[in-house]
Amino acid sequence: MSAEELRARILELGTKIDFHKELLKKLQNDKSLLQRQLNAVLDPVARLPVEISSEIFQQSLSPFPKLGASHIPMLLLNVCNTWKYIALSTPDLWKVIQIEFPCTDDLALLLPVWFQHARNRPVSVFLRGDLSGRLNDSVSDVIWGYGTQLRHLEALDCKDEDEEDVDIDLFGRTTVEPLPVLEHLMIRSTFDDRWYYPYQIFELLRLSPNLAECVLDNIHYPNRELADEKMVHVSLRRLTFGERKDLVRDDCDDAMLNYLTLPALEVLSLPMRTVVSADLLRFIERSAPPLQELVMGWQYPEKDIIHLHECLHLIPSLARFQMWGPEIPIVADLFAALADSPSLLPNLRRLIIHTFTLYTDFIPDSFWRTLLRMVSTRHVQLHLGFFREAPPPDIFAALQELVNDDVEIHLINGENRDIIWDGLE
Repeated sequence: MSAEELRARILELGTKIDFHKELLKKLQNDKSLLQRQLNAVLDPVARLPVEISSEIFQQSLSPFPKLGASHIPMLLLNVCNTWKYIALSTPDLWKVIQIEFPCTDDLALLLPVWFQHARNRPVSVFLRGDLSGRLNDSVSDVIWGYGTQLRHLEALDCKDEDEEDVDIDLFGRTTVEPLPVLEHLMIRSTFDDRWYYPYQIFELLRLSPNLAECVLDNIHYPNRELADEKMVHVSLRRLTFGERKDLVRDDCDDAMLNYLTLPALEVLSLPMRTVVSADLLRFIERSAPPLQELVMGWQYPEKDIIHLHECLHLIPSLARFQMWGPEIPIVADLFAALADSPSLLPNLRRLIIHTFTLYTDFIPDSFWRTLLRMVSTRHVQLHLGFFREAPPPDIFAALQELVNDDVEIHLINGENRDIIWDGLE
């Protein structure tokens, strides 16, 4: 064949190849379409009403959804068009997000899409990981940029990626705008040598007029940084310093209470590490809160019990009172005051005291008789520990009679922590 004939033949074959490529592409598209139609016919989810399918998807959602194509809800977008439609039609799937730090700038591109899928739903954001100098500024910009949608915000510094400890900057380069729907704020750290900026915590409180609950756990700061801070927050109902199980830890810092006035507060939990009894009294006096529950540590000498009693007289609404760490004389004095003064905590229903007297060899009979007198007079639910020995037999018998009359009494053994007199039954 001549050169011209060869060129013509090559051109002809090329044309046929292009034709068959287009035909193959069309066949592949037709096959994919038919496969999706078959999946829709066979898929039980596709045959359900969208409302039911949406509920099923929500039930499969992790409490703390992670970003990424391998995690729900992003995973649902890649199954089929029907599932993608359902996922995008269910804004409640996108109202919770967990962000692990350190992270890359790419996350700042994905976050706006997530918030947009949530539409106008309030969103819960959980920041976890190494927050010490590793809160990506671009990511922070996006989070605070959608601050009007934040209902729940939690920051947990729980990883140590390197040996350098840097204070935790929640705001970065962003000027945070008001957070009108934020109701729950939790700021925590598992490390003793990394600090959140206290002015940022105060700023979050100021910017959240509808905040109902705040937890500050293992927060450190020099008191001088709050010297000029004063705040009245009229909606905060629950304030916790430190996890309740950790109230006696030495690394809790509740000094922030000295700068707050909280007239709506119903539940207060504090370790009483930095705050002394006189500070608590001043807080109660200026706030006049309708407290329903008070949980507190106690590491002060017996003479400070006067301030405690003054505090308790100022909160007649209190129904649940819990103390950690008081010595036996402190407890006995409280029992006597409750027995002798009906006006002291008239609405008290539950009293829980953890004495930590694991190695106390002798508890006087007078303590047990005061306890019996208080319970007989007030009929409160009493949970008391820890003790190495049972009360004297006559006291035990009298307590048993109260239990038979439906008074709830728990006395807890201190060596193995088993409840050895659970209801004294």
